[in-house]
Amino acid sequence: MATHRRFAAMPITILFILLSISIHLSLPPIIRADERLSDLRVAFYNGRYAEVLIRLYDYREQPYGKQAEVDYMIGTCLCRTGSRDKARRRFEWILIRYRLDPAQRNIIEQALRQCSVGGQSRPAPAPFRESTVTSASERNVGVSGKGGTITRDESITAVTESIVAVTSETAEVVRGIAPEEFESRLFNLSERDKAIQRVTTLAGPNYQVQSVGPFIIANSRSWSTKQAFTIGRGLESYASFYAAEFDIPMPTKFITVYIVSDDYEMQRLARTLHGIRVSRSSIGYSFPSDLSMVGILDSTQFGTLAHELFHLMVRNDFGDIPPWLEEGMASLYEVSERRGNSIAGLPNWRGKILAKFWLARPSIEQLVKMDWRSFDGTELLDISDGTEGRQNFRRQAINHATARYLMLYLQEKMKLVDVYKAFRHQSIDDLKDIPEQEAARLLSSVVQKPLSEFDRDFERWFLNLRHSQVN
Repeated sequence: MATHRRFAAMPITILFILLSISIHLSLPPIIRADERLSDLRVAFYNGRYAEVLIRLYDYREQPYGKQAEVDYMIGTCLCRTGSRDKARRRFEWILIRYRLDPAQRNIIEQALRQCSVGGQSRPAPAPFRESTVTSASERNVGVSGKGGTITRDESITAVTESIVAVTSETAEVVRGIAPEEFESRLFNLSERDKAIQRVTTLAGPNYQVQSVGPFIIANSRSWSTKQAFTIGRGLESYASFYAAEFDIPMPTKFITVYIVSDDYEMQRLARTLHGIRVSRSSIGYSFPSDLSMVGILDSTQFGTLAHELFHLMVRNDFGDIPPWLEEGMASLYEVSERRGNSIAGLPNWRGKILAKFWLARPSIEQLVKMDWRSFDGTELLDISDGTEGRQNFRRQAINHATARYLMLYLQEKMKLVDVYKAFRHQSIDDLKDIPEQEAARLLSSVVQKPLSEFDRDFERWFLNLRHSQVN
């Protein structure tokens, strides 16, 4: 039997579930400080809709160009120049494909309503960024992390026979940091010495800093230089795999990796580097604004960082990736192995959750129609105490487990690459129906069968896997 090298986030007996923290739309400062986008905003808010529309389409195809603000401006331009059906589809797309804070969601919903009403008498478009950011330096972060706070759902903990973090809560901003500060931490791959010097200053004297491929590794002396180098080489192999397998662009700027040994040091870095407070039970997070990752490692296994690396890399040219696809694929590689020149996800502890709550899982069709709120279980719920709502932690755990195992199933059926590329190249302007229905039709076309039949195939596969391999 062939021997495979496995990469796990942590020893499998210590169980965690994905935390996705979102404070504001994840826009790296290389985009925020981009003069091209600033010029586009000026033209847009001055009402030069026909002129700016073509330029916005072009900008959207540039690195990190797929973002909610750009699609909002495109949708508004389409609406104001007579292409109302295309405009409505794009606003609907924004609502399902992007993580939006309540103010942003309100702006998009208002734009959708206005474009659905006939006539040319419409108010000036609402300023998308300005109305959703309390100040330029206070809330310009977008964080994705692994870990979370202890579940309030004892049934989930009982399934895994451990304490499991299942929440997806907002990180707390404790210190405002200007976008220019994050921008100063970004270096082209030709600026290796400058990048190392900058990270050495940021991390402080207790860190050893070295470069490995497109990564700057800042090691809190938890590991030897050789071990940190091994972790960097492992991450480089994952980056190369993501690029080769899915055509995800390789990093053109250095990604900084901070390796820490305990929660205290992670909290210190989060406050110092990013001005945020993350959950006490987090074991890692990524911060797009300065292309960095922080991870607690207790061995040279780095599945947590492989997970976060996918989040950082995929945003380059697929900023509107559906929630089930992004989180499913990132979590697929948190426990994985080498198979020749490829890397494959393996069954992991999420299978226990899915097996326990199989009857409560969403169907595949329901899953692919979810927006970020429903996928993360953060939709407002009607409850009797008068509060705005609460998070459905069990629903989040089940959805994430379902997405992860759907990716595993697609991988084993040699369909994962086809599904990824089909959604990556989906054209908003070609939509004939609402995005949710189009997503279901697209997946059905790739797997070449109705989703009801595909769902039954998935069920048979999983139940067989449950009895033989699920940890």
